[in-house]
Amino acid sequence: MDTIKISCIIPNPNNPRIIKDHKFEKLCDNLRRYPKLLGLRPIVLESRRNPMILGGNMRHAGLIEIGYTEIPLAWIRYAEDLTPEEQQAFIILDNVGFGEWDMEALIKEWSSEQLSDWGVDMPVFDQEELKEQDNTITEAKPTYKLEIIFSDEEDQKTVHSYLAAKGYRCKIINN
Repeated sequence: MDTIKISCIIPNPNNPRIIKDHKFEKLCDNLRRYPKLLGLRPIVLESRRNPMILGGNMRHAGLIEIGYTEIPLAWIRYAEDLTPEEQQAFIILDNVGFGEWDMEALIKEWSSEQLSDWGVDMPVFDQEELKEQDNTITEAKPTYKLEIIFSDEEDQKTVHSYLAAKGYRCKIINN
């Protein structure tokens, strides 16, 4: 099996994504448990001559963290066929979360523990508060909307989970 030294891969110094400590730990755990998945979602490099990461900076950092010194070439893809403009677009588009989770569908197929282990932010509900809401008769009330613009996806998810846990109807919209 052909491999590449992980030290030959150049992290993108202008990577616009960050990962928080708890999410990085989950990423590392998942890389340990499911390394074969990197063959399905490889690290994307600019070219063989310039092996700078266009997609997969966090996976690269996670692999280093868990002790990899080389990885199979099957876990690497080169973006040599892309123009410089397309490579720039890929850096962003590879990380954009256009959709959102259908929590009902997730809960039907997987346990909340599995989903949390894999890094899915699960809303936390106060059971007493939910019981109180179920026992009250609700009247038609006006609704109000609030738009909050985040510069960090993790903060967006944290606030969404908090508000959902408090009983607010909310959804994540990525523009």
